[in-house]
Amino acid sequence: MWQATHFTVARKDLPFEPVITEILFYTPESDSAIENAIAANYEAVNDAFKKRGYRFVFLPRFSNENEDLQNTDLVNYYNPRATNLPSIPKRALTYQDIKESLKLPDKANVPCFIRCQMEYDTPLVFSFYKIEPTERSIVSVVEEYLSQVGNRRLFAFLNDKEVWTEREGLPADNRFDHDVYLIGKEIRERIEQLRSKGLSTLAIRKLIGDESDKPGKLLINKQNKLILTDFGNKEIKLEPLHKAVFFLFLRHPEGIYFKDLCDYREELGTIYREITGREDLSGIQDSIDKLTNPLNNSINEKCARIKNAFVSEFREEVAQWYFIDGERGEKKSIKLPRELVTWEIKD
Repeated sequence: MWQATHFTVARKDLPFEPVITEILFYTPESDSAIENAIAANYEAVNDAFKKRGYRFVFLPRFSNENEDLQNTDLVNYYNPRATNLPSIPKRALTYQDIKESLKLPDKANVPCFIRCQMEYDTPLVFSFYKIEPTERSIVSVVEEYLSQVGNRRLFAFLNDKEVWTEREGLPADNRFDHDVYLIGKEIRERIEQLRSKGLSTLAIRKLIGDESDKPGKLLINKQNKLILTDFGNKEIKLEPLHKAVFFLFLRHPEGIYFKDLCDYREELGTIYREITGREDLSGIQDSIDKLTNPLNNSINEKCARIKNAFVSEFREEVAQWYFIDGERGEKKSIKLPRELVTWEIKD
C-alpha cells in the first residue's frame, strides 16, 4: 500500500540545496531495527536506488563514503574564505541535523524515506514514505517504494516556454524574478556538479559554520576589474555593458526603481565610457536605450548575467551580497555594505 505523503519547507529556511534525485533515510532513533536492516543489506539497497537513477543517503555510511567533503573546489564554493580543508569528523551529519534542517513535522518523525518533489518551487515540497515494520526483506520494501516514486506529482508546473509567454509584454519589474530564474538556468547546469548533492552541502555548512555567509571586500581597481580581496583575490569577470550596470547600482546604494531607469541613461553612458575608454557611444546607444526602457527585458537579462557571474563562483548565500535584487515594485539594489567597497583612484 502506497503510504507517501508530503510536507513543505520555506526555501529561505532550508540551509542546503535539495535535489529530486537524492533520497535520504531518516529515523528518530538510530540503531533501530529498520536502520540495522538497511545496514545489513546496504549494497543491495544502494544498488536498487542507483538502478533508478537516485542517490541514496544513509547517514551511518555518509561520512565515510562522501567524497564531496574532501573536494577542495566544493568546499571553496561553499566557503570562499577557506584556505585549508576542514577536518572531517567521523559523523558529519546526524539524524537530528536532518530533523532540524527540514523542520520535520510530527507526522514525518518516523522511519522513512524523504525526497524533494521539486527543486525550484517555493515553498519546497518534500514527500516522505513511512517504513512500516514487516517480515518482508528491506530490499523488497525499497523496490515497492521506488516503483511509486515520481508517479504522483502534487502540483502541475508551467514549462519554460509557457512562463516566457505568460510574461510577454509585462514591465521589466513584473518579470524580474522569473527572467532572472530562467536566464540563470544555464549557470545552474554549469555548476550542477558542485550543487548536485544536497546533504553534502549541509554537511559542509555544518563544518564551516555560519560566519562564511558574511560579505567580503570588493576592490574596483584602476583597470575597472572586480577583485574580491577576502576571497583569494578572485576576479569576477563581466562584459563591459553588464559591468556598467553593476557600477551604476553600486554607485546608488539607495537603490533604483526600474521604472526610473530612463533618468539614469546619461550616467550609464558615462560609466560605459569610463570602462571602455570609448567616447563614441553610437554603436552602443541602442543597447543603453533598451536597458533604461522599463518595458524592455534588457535590464533583467543584465541583472541575471551579473548574478550568474557571482553564483558560478560561490553559493548564493554569499553571492547575494553582490548581485542586483529587490522585491517587485520596490527599488532594486546591491546589498553589499559600501564601506567594504574600494575604488582605486585612476592616474
